[in-house]
Amino acid sequence: MGELVIKQEGTVVNRIGFHQELRDAVARQACAGNGDVIDHIVMVDIDDFGYVNSIHGLAIGDALLVEYATLLGELLPSNAKLYHFESNLFVIYLPIADKVSVIQMCDQIRLRSLSGVQVNEVLIRITVSIGVTDITADNTVDDVVVNAELALRKAKLQKNKTDFYMPADRAAYIARLNFETELRDCVIDNFRGFEIFYQPLFSTSLSMCIGCEALLRWRGSNNRIVAPAVIIPALQNVGMFNEVESWVFKIAAKQCGEWIDLTGYKEFVMNINVSPKRAAQPGLLDEIMSALEGTSTTLSNVFLELTEDSFIMVNKANMVALGELRDNGVLLAIDDFGTGYSSLGYLKNLPICELKIDRSFVRGIETSPSGREFIGTIITMAHILGFTVCVEGVETLDQARILTALNADILQGYYFSPPVHKEIMAKRFLSTITSGEKFLERFDEMRGNRLAARGLENEVDEIARS
Repeated sequence: MGELVIKQEGTVVNRIGFHQELRDAVARQACAGNGDVIDHIVMVDIDDFGYVNSIHGLAIGDALLVEYATLLGELLPSNAKLYHFESNLFVIYLPIADKVSVIQMCDQIRLRSLSGVQVNEVLIRITVSIGVTDITADNTVDDVVVNAELALRKAKLQKNKTDFYMPADRAAYIARLNFETELRDCVIDNFRGFEIFYQPLFSTSLSMCIGCEALLRWRGSNNRIVAPAVIIPALQNVGMFNEVESWVFKIAAKQCGEWIDLTGYKEFVMNINVSPKRAAQPGLLDEIMSALEGTSTTLSNVFLELTEDSFIMVNKANMVALGELRDNGVLLAIDDFGTGYSSLGYLKNLPICELKIDRSFVRGIETSPSGREFIGTIITMAHILGFTVCVEGVETLDQARILTALNADILQGYYFSPPVHKEIMAKRFLSTITSGEKFLERFDEMRGNRLAARGLENEVDEIARS
């Protein structure tokens, strides 16, 4: 059993003790001077510890830390030392050179953690993420701590995983910090470089463009456009996500009003993605109404899109908040339906009015009878529940025709257009509202969606350069 330094000591004392132990280890390594690894540092982080405090209370959370420290100590070799570094993070000083032995110990820790920790009469199931680094002669104390933290960051991306520090991790970390710093500076500088692209939505019954989805993009100093999948996690890391989300809503709501004025089509819709946390926060309705003020956009013109997983994750209080938004006229849609674990039966309890079926259900329906039958069943059941159905990821004319025959209400995808600048949206698609042009007939004459998409991308580049 390793020395349980955590007992009878606070986190600050433990941190000081660990740093002293580490200084001694680095000094010994420097004296050895042969470059061989003689020690390792192991960081063990309890995954999603905040949920433990939320579900069981802070007292149980604190007791869990003490019990888990005892459990860890029992799994360590006698010459190891265990420190409580902070909150749910433990650090092990491990004077073992053999990497295989270190891996075996980490595997044992993760496996034992899965069995749960008994706290009073409650068995709490946990997983842990583990980051490991060695101590070499050219390391400083700060180097070792940062290296272990970088390894832990990698592990926590998947959770219940062990990762070792690699030299490339530091370069990747610095690149990420530089990216986040540039992103933060752009937000502060009046959202410099941020843009909204629009992807048109086509009604199968009216056979025309009836709205679009607003999609965030960012153009960095290298003039390359960065997609939301990269931008959003970085914005969350720097604490700027809410500001950008509010900016998107204001710009999209204003643009929607301008297009209503341009076309005279009062039913034009603007779909805007909203994070589940923001959707459940007090004051969102007031923010929405403030954004609509002075525009021709009303609540009936705006759909807030939340991913399917976000509805599964919200608690009862959040669901009540979403219901209040609906009751006040805010339209909610489930995005990417089919990628999570909800059922159509679950949907009937949600405060939504539109279902957006994920693109994964569309692929191959031209040649798959079972695929057509499956997506047709989803559409039929959604209609029974009173939902409008939008199908994403439409990439061919055959897919558009099949989905129209299956009574999908709205189609969206690269067959019609990739997300484009507002100028292209107005030029290419809003004209169908006033001209009455039939979109399936129009796109049937094109030479396939790939050529159409490339043409639109060229127009995007031209506008960007101007």
